[in-house]
Amino acid sequence: MSALNSSKDEHPLRRSISGLLQSGLYSDATIVCDDQTFHVHKAVICTQSAYFARAFDKDNGFKEACTNVIELQDVSSAVVRSMLEFMYHCDYTKCEDPNEDLIANIYIYNAAEMFQLKELKEAAAQRFKAGADTMSGLPMLRAAIESIYEGTVEQDRCLRDVVVEIAVRKMDKLVKDSDFNGILERVPTFSKDLVHGLHSKLKEKSGTASKRTIRCPGPFCRRERAFDAETYQNDSFWDY
Repeated sequence: MSALNSSKDEHPLRRSISGLLQSGLYSDATIVCDDQTFHVHKAVICTQSAYFARAFDKDNGFKEACTNVIELQDVSSAVVRSMLEFMYHCDYTKCEDPNEDLIANIYIYNAAEMFQLKELKEAAAQRFKAGADTMSGLPMLRAAIESIYEGTVEQDRCLRDVVVEIAVRKMDKLVKDSDFNGILERVPTFSKDLVHGLHSKLKEKSGTASKRTIRCPGPFCRRERAFDAETYQNDSFWDY
């Protein structure tokens, strides 16, 4: 993974906060995930995430508020590291491999939703969209579809719409891919979205193909107008 760049022009306060995550100095809480331990600061993470604010609030009666330790099990340590990087640096490390980075952004997007980090969710979505068009190969598309549909709710259309649009464009190849047919069976919500996407594309093509341009039939009229079969209404067609 490529390291984050630190600007010499960065404000001293921002620079000092950025260094706290790596040094662990003055930390007052600990996040444990997989085999990784992160020494964090409540003033940084609780002011950005309602999830952590509730967990460390003594009034809520959670044990984390007494132990100052929170264990995370539904997310990987790599994703937690990226999430914390963003909270301290306003950015997170990019994977050197484009395909790896693409999938990583999906997991980070899902984690941002879980931990209620709106800005991180927006950043991960932008990165995913920027790299989605360069997605190499059908295996990557299949992996992206499953990761997105497993990690997001049906109402969250941001990443779902991106992979549906790509699938519609690549449909000629996908229908010949047996593994893709397996996804259609395993992820019925994607199948439904794909049907709607194909239907919209078909309507768009049909509407474009049916357009015609004709000249007004009157002997002294030189008007021309585009029309389709559904809107053409004899003489009234020219009443505009």
